[in-house]
Amino acid sequence: MLGIILHFNLELMFYKVVSSRSLPFLWLLLQLQLTSSKVNDHNNDNIKLYDTEVDEPDYSHLLYGNIWKHVVFEPSKNAEDQKQAIKVSLNLVSKSMIKFESHNFSARCLTKVDLWYSDSGYTPLVYTKLVANNKGYELPISVPVSFGTNYNLEIRKTFNETEHLHFVTLTRSLEHEHFFVYSHSNYRASKHDVAMEMRNRYEHFFQFNRRAVNLTILSSLSNNKQLSPLHSNQDIASSVVTFDKCAGEKGVPKSETCSQFKQHFDNESQASNRTRWNTFTVMTYNIWNFNTYLGESVHYPTRMEAIGKLLKKNNPDIVAFQEVRFESPLGGSLGPSQMDYLISQMPGYQFVYQPAQLHKSSFDQGRTEEGVAIFSKFPIIHHDYLLLFRNRRNTADLHQRVCLHVVVDLPCIGKAHIFNTHLSLSHEAREESVKQIIQFMSVHGKDPVILVGDLNATPEEKAIRLLTEVAGFTDVWTLLQPSVEGYTFSAIEELIKRIDYIFLKKSDQVTAENIEVLQDNTRSSAASDHRAVQASFRIHCSDC
Repeated sequence: MLGIILHFNLELMFYKVVSSRSLPFLWLLLQLQLTSSKVNDHNNDNIKLYDTEVDEPDYSHLLYGNIWKHVVFEPSKNAEDQKQAIKVSLNLVSKSMIKFESHNFSARCLTKVDLWYSDSGYTPLVYTKLVANNKGYELPISVPVSFGTNYNLEIRKTFNETEHLHFVTLTRSLEHEHFFVYSHSNYRASKHDVAMEMRNRYEHFFQFNRRAVNLTILSSLSNNKQLSPLHSNQDIASSVVTFDKCAGEKGVPKSETCSQFKQHFDNESQASNRTRWNTFTVMTYNIWNFNTYLGESVHYPTRMEAIGKLLKKNNPDIVAFQEVRFESPLGGSLGPSQMDYLISQMPGYQFVYQPAQLHKSSFDQGRTEEGVAIFSKFPIIHHDYLLLFRNRRNTADLHQRVCLHVVVDLPCIGKAHIFNTHLSLSHEAREESVKQIIQFMSVHGKDPVILVGDLNATPEEKAIRLLTEVAGFTDVWTLLQPSVEGYTFSAIEELIKRIDYIFLKKSDQVTAENIEVLQDNTRSSAASDHRAVQASFRIHCSDC
């Protein structure tokens, strides 16, 4: 039996699903209540219903697919949930540092994000609740439907005269009492230059992205009230001078030499078995979102174990995952968050997970969302993401897609940009998304740029040709293995397509040396329906 507890605190109200699975008619019930609220509540004129004539969502109001952007900045320090979030974050940070004392640190919650559902992008989905006023009269209040809360936290720790800046994203689902980790990145700054480092950490990359026209670029590192300071209509050409000045601005973190780089790591496991850092490897892997089982099946844990073995065997420096799921209440003993398992298999990595879409099945079974993630042995000094084109009237384009961008600090050369995406099944959406991604990537000047992901397109398709023939990106497989098919899909049926890619922007600092499709079992024994692809790159630097 469905149990729904209504909580309300003045403006913020939400429902909580007590049982592990809700009833299918909840969606219809909420829609009817929304309609009733629209018709009967004259004080709710700002509530809009879904407009079926509109092709695209209103991205400016969305955090990601079906999630309204509602952000609380610097929430109350005394709130119990924030105290718990800080405690979890400190525990996470302590495991990544060689020495960590509970004193001499500062921790704060930068933003708290309520995950309000919105299928239109024009307003959150609401239902009506009657609440008595101080005179005893019952008045209708529109209550947003929430699926949980995200917390973006900053931890500062001084160790050996060096300031360590950690950024953590936690999420809490209404079906679970504990927190799940979505992101953890950290960067080391001179103790006396912390203010400059922090200013450039944000403003430096935000300035780059202001050159992107009509793109909705979001970052959990933002201190802007819309969580989207990068959404801009500024003309690209007018920003070139600003870009060049910013790139050389005093105080921008200086890259370390290859010989110094090992000393950067807080956790020695990150730098073990590595004497030189003149090469690095990048893997892209669609791990297949199938984690749906209720405990009686052994296939999912076996499959995830196989993924873990593949990661340990190949030991990539940077990994981009697609189809990473949070699926409550499924997952059995491994839990609902696939990030939990990946984190456990990759100690010492920094990581960022970005959901692309919360599925409507969340109303039936609990919070279910899917997205992309990047893990890196190198410090992640910035991350943001782009909401990609979606035509909701196209049945092949049912899900919102994103392109996740992280900036890693490579030895000797400094900033390098890694982009990870998973494109639509729709030709139209793929082509429009690639145009957006090209623009998204174009603002980073001469920095090395690598794009990876499941593009759902074969090499001869227009979406791929836009990248190689128009934007000038190199398909590393075609460059190094031109006579080999390199099929990556489908491992559980028949390998007949190459749809997983690693692209490199032409660079004097980084060149591709090798690429391979990693071997795996087939059919029911396959770890995923995709094969992983891994490439090695060389850093060109006098110190290396």
